[in-house]
Amino acid sequence: ISGNGEPTLSPFLEEALDAASAVLHDMATADPGLDLVPIVLITNSSGFLRPEICKILENFSQRARLEVWAKLDGGSPAMHRILSGADFAYGRIVDAIADFASCVPVKLQTMICRDSRTGQTLFDAESYIATLRIFARKGARITGIQLYTVARPPAEPWIAGLDDAELLTIARLVRAALPEKI
Repeated sequence: ISGNGEPTLSPFLEEALDAASAVLHDMATADPGLDLVPIVLITNSSGFLRPEICKILENFSQRARLEVWAKLDGGSPAMHRILSGADFAYGRIVDAIADFASCVPVKLQTMICRDSRTGQTLFDAESYIATLRIFARKGARITGIQLYTVARPPAEPWIAGLDDAELLTIARLVRAALPEKI
């Protein structure tokens, strides 16, 4: 469940989750292998700042197979502000993800790109790794980290993707520094 806009802002989030679950359940009667298919919610993580949204997702995860992919771009407050385009404080988002992920496991989804005007990579690996350590200390259950780059035309024309070699180099750096609990 994702799309143009943040799905956790929908007043119909709970109904959408239930509808997706019902369709998947109906399809699984014809193909039992579909019982293993999760419902994936891709979020910019701002919904974790709202306790009622966390409760909806927590309750749903107890009755259906749910994967939550939580965006956390940039790795630092400055980079997050540039990439997310949101005014939510990075520390608040990190704390909200950690709190939610202590109840419901999440996959982190992190975009890494470049400012084509300056050539600067818009990712702070050191701060990102420090954030992963915060998650580990707080008992967040992070089931995976998806690092990716630009795959379609971005909203800002000066955002450019990284090549595969650059992305793999960053992935190796992050993997090597992962806390044991993640």
